[in-house]
Amino acid sequence: MVVSWSGGKDCNLAFYLATQQGLDVRCLITAVDHTGRMGAHALKPSVLSKQAEAIGVPLLVLPVTVSTYDDDFREQLQLLKKTGVHGAVFGDVDLGNCEAKLHRGWIESICNPIDITAFIPLWFLDRETILRKLIDLGFDVRFVVVDDANFSPEWLGKKLDNYVIDELKSRAERSPEGKVGYYHTIVLDGPIFKKRLRVVNSDKVHKSDEWGDNWYWDISSCCLEDKVFTK
Repeated sequence: MVVSWSGGKDCNLAFYLATQQGLDVRCLITAVDHTGRMGAHALKPSVLSKQAEAIGVPLLVLPVTVSTYDDDFREQLQLLKKTGVHGAVFGDVDLGNCEAKLHRGWIESICNPIDITAFIPLWFLDRETILRKLIDLGFDVRFVVVDDANFSPEWLGKKLDNYVIDELKSRAERSPEGKVGYYHTIVLDGPIFKKRLRVVNSDKVHKSDEWGDNWYWDISSCCLEDKVFTK
């Protein structure tokens, strides 16, 4: 299996659930746009490579453009298929996602024509269940992008815990649309990690771009640390 990789919470949990079902994850694949970074998460390939190294699987970095994205991704999966990879793991969610049908359709349009089996383990899980499961399993999830309208830059680097989930849940309940605001995450440690990531140099940057008016935790460098296991 190959995992479609953003560095965030959903793909990490999807990876974990795939391994729990006995699937053999051989590599990660991430698409890098014209900025030289991973799309909405805006993570540098060097940071994603450190994640892959911490987990212990290789990372394939795929440069793409908007016009060729689908063809480039499908072609890369075809190349992987020749090496024995016959399935792809995606961290897409269904419940609470207004673009769920669009995302599912994209996955099917990529995988079906080349006979790649799509594994989407988060599809029937609601957002709160996903977040609580990440904490229960020991994932170290940090906020890496937040919108300027609903969050402050102090959220960048904040660790996801049950108190934070309660805050997000309260926001959703107070919102007429049931929304908490726009955010993305990065995972620094978890049960799929052989080592943990430590952020060495970073900055908080405000940008208005195709993703909106957002604050970014711009991680310029990170390192790996040995994990301490306690009985």
